[in-house]
Amino acid sequence: MKSVFVALGLLTATLDICSSEGPPFTKIDQAVGQLIIAGFSGNNSSSPGFRQVLDDVQEGIIGGVLFLAENITSRAELVSMVRELEKCKCAIPPFIAIDEEGGAVDRLGGKRGFKPIHSAQEIGRGTEENARLQYHLLAKELAEVGDPLRFAQSSEAGTETPRSR
Repeated sequence: MKSVFVALGLLTATLDICSSEGPPFTKIDQAVGQLIIAGFSGNNSSSPGFRQVLDDVQEGIIGGVLFLAENITSRAELVSMVRELEKCKCAIPPFIAIDEEGGAVDRLGGKRGFKPIHSAQEIGRGTEENARLQYHLLAKELAEVGDPLRFAQSSEAGTETPRSR
């Protein structure tokens, strides 16, 4: 019973802080927004989807942007979009992420002006020195774009067939 009263008290306090009488976004909304990294539709800096996530980052609605294959047509266009995010008028610098795993999930690759990277499975079969070299090269290329985060899904490391992108 005591926990029910505590929960009701927390809910009441939260609703009071987030009341409609205050500004459209409260500190709590922005703190929660920092936990969200959103993708978008489009593949250049003038795409409506990119413009929307840029606005959302600047307003503190979201904390960052995730680039997927359909968002990256060339190195130059990716650099342009990342630079706009880095220059945004944000209270907190945004997270900038690219889902680049190598192998079948190669968001960057040769078609987009980057060096292709082997899959984690292929790299794991080689030497530690080669693994360090492969990931150093990827880190260097990402740093040239603007040092975005690299997300990889370790649960797919043994997947042999390419999945839809």
